[in-house]
Amino acid sequence: ENPNSGEYPESTMIVVKDLKDFKVYLNVIEKLERLLNRKGYDKYIQVASFHPNYMFANTKTDSEENWTNRTPYPTIHLLREIDVTRAVESYNNGNTDNIWKTNIKTMRELGNEKIIDINNEIINEATNFL
Repeated sequence: ENPNSGEYPESTMIVVKDLKDFKVYLNVIEKLERLLNRKGYDKYIQVASFHPNYMFANTKTDSEENWTNRTPYPTIHLLREIDVTRAVESYNNGNTDNIWKTNIKTMRELGNEKIIDINNEIINEATNFL
């Protein structure tokens, strides 16, 4: 089976509402990536991780840049590698170097208080569906 065929979704998001502990979550992500590697799927599937308590190395808990990978609920995003490659190639002639910088700048401009307000709105709306 070829995961790049049209019969598989380009993207799958898995929300794991009860995986609240960030260290446990990172362990799950690490195990998932090892499994994909061991099975040879790492050349087809890319894992993006998002968590309410996401924290980049060498940042403080309240650093706005952490919000670029924070979500109201722990989320594992599986993307087909071929689609990620196509998206990168089609964006600004493949020059994606500024995307993360722009994201961080946007988070800093919004500030923690506004981001937390938006996040809480999402959580309030989501409780109707989860």
